[in-house]
Amino acid sequence: MNNKSVKTLKVLLIIVLAAVFIFEALILYPLSIKYAYRVQSFSPLRTAFIVFVYATSVLFYIAVFQGLRICNKIIENKPFSKSNIYNFRIARNCAAPVVVLYLVASVFIYVFTANHGTPAITAVVASALVSFTALILTLACSVLIEMLKRAHELQEENAMTI
Repeated sequence: MNNKSVKTLKVLLIIVLAAVFIFEALILYPLSIKYAYRVQSFSPLRTAFIVFVYATSVLFYIAVFQGLRICNKIIENKPFSKSNIYNFRIARNCAAPVVVLYLVASVFIYVFTANHGTPAITAVVASALVSFTALILTLACSVLIEMLKRAHELQEENAMTI
């Protein structure tokens, strides 16, 4: 992979980061707070719901930051370094809890908002979609960790023979 494509990937990560931040700030957080206060059966979990949304956002931002660090290492021409393996582990460890948390959240949303129609269905589907996306990211990071481990071993073995 040449530096131009890695720099393009880095710019795309920054654009995704900015877009998600704007989406969360302008749409997700106000809607989640409004919905948490509108549904009376949801009242015992209002604070937990709002903390949940913020906490999972932090995990997302940490994972994207790790992606930016990986891009920087690739630009430095160190794609098979141990720090990239470490960064992929951090990204995987941020994505794995999101899978579980959003699956549990979709069940809670369904249970507490079953009688409220379309907004509840939309929230359950959105929650399941986020969970599925995080699952794909977790699996991709796991595969890349194993590939990078093997490539790092081969690179070190090659360096010893020369």
